[in-house]
Amino acid sequence: MQFLSFLRGAQSACVPSHPASHSTALPRRVRRGGALVVALALVFGAGHADAQTAGPGMKLSLAPSFGGSLRMLSNGEWLRWSGASLDRLDANGAVVQNYATFSPSVFTGALALAPDESFAIVGESSNGAMYRLDLPNGPLVPLANLPFNFDAAISAQGDVIVSATAFTFFFNELVELDPSTGQLTFLGTIPGPSGPVAFDPAGNLYYATQVNTFPAPLGFTDVLLWLAPTVQAGTLSVGNAIFFETGLDGGSSLAVDPTTNRLYLAESNFSFGYVSKIREVTQFGLPNPVLFEGPPGAFVGFSQLIAGTGPGVFAPFQPDASARLRIAWNDFAGNSGARFLGPKRPTAQFSGPGTSGVGPASFEVAGGPPGGFGFVLIGPTTLVGTTEIAVLNPVGLPLLTPLNPGTIVLLPGATALDSAGAFNLGFFNPGTLNGLVSAQALFFDGGLYAVGTSTLANL
Repeated sequence: MQFLSFLRGAQSACVPSHPASHSTALPRRVRRGGALVVALALVFGAGHADAQTAGPGMKLSLAPSFGGSLRMLSNGEWLRWSGASLDRLDANGAVVQNYATFSPSVFTGALALAPDESFAIVGESSNGAMYRLDLPNGPLVPLANLPFNFDAAISAQGDVIVSATAFTFFFNELVELDPSTGQLTFLGTIPGPSGPVAFDPAGNLYYATQVNTFPAPLGFTDVLLWLAPTVQAGTLSVGNAIFFETGLDGGSSLAVDPTTNRLYLAESNFSFGYVSKIREVTQFGLPNPVLFEGPPGAFVGFSQLIAGTGPGVFAPFQPDASARLRIAWNDFAGNSGARFLGPKRPTAQFSGPGTSGVGPASFEVAGGPPGGFGFVLIGPTTLVGTTEIAVLNPVGLPLLTPLNPGTIVLLPGATALDSAGAFNLGFFNPGTLNGLVSAQALFFDGGLYAVGTSTLANL
């Protein structure tokens, strides 16, 4: 049990983390200034569809692009809102059911999926109509009118908050929408165009502020937080919000991982130098690590955080089957794309002549946190489990191992990782270790926080 005891005492600090929602619709000021956006892209260098990179511990994979705003359902189907039609699609993009067709087509607005997938809120920003879609089979029910609705968030308790510039120019309104009756309750106004909103599992509400200039200056986006009692009291303002983070460079989308309460933000900004990033937003002046960087000059956003099929969570260096974001970008000059952004687990292997008998060998690790360090865990191969157990560290990240917890040995001493997140430990195999020893690395980042484990290597 040395491994478990080590983890309990390895960290004395805890990094709080937090949440939100999602929208890939263009902000109102971008839609209205579309010609200017295209001109800026052409003059200052349009992005390229292949010019995107994942941050350390993350990877990109192809994602479907069926047109319009997309939300994935837990059965692998998709909800698509294109402005011309509202449809449910199968995994290959074929229409399973058409809920509504709009002629003439409209600009899409808010689109939010209830956590239990019982309904969705659908908005269009040409006329301001808001609808409830009962899932999976409909109907689509007209609810209310909110001009220039941009985003919506649905809490675990069923509350719906819409972000819209409905009646006050230069201000965004936060409006509660009753999903059964369509009744609107205005909760407050926030200076600037509409921004994304999100609930965390406890009912706390997050909002990313915008500014009334285009291109927006860098460093002028703040993430505001209203605690659940304030939201329920029904009056929201900058004055009664907590400034969760300040000085960000834009905010087109927010997403929450309900497992870890970590908050993720898409930063899109057409100022000189461009910003096209997705990052985790922390608190207390801690770094906000970049998880994805899009093409220069592109507007980037994400639609939702999709649950994983494995025991890991959406965070760098977690297992590959963890949760993922579907992200999309457009540079308004003919280049656009969509990808899944998910964790990339570090790898471990044995190499050298000693892997097949007597001789020198090495334990090699790749893909760990650059500039961090690692410990080596070993255990008997015969007791390796068919599933991995998860030990939660103080920052809520599962540290996974298939090694038998009662027989894990933590080798003394930490090994520094290079700038690529790799290390190599040499040893001599006397010829008695083959088939008996399995090893894994436990990683800490430069801030001394445990972030994950590697794949298992068998000698």
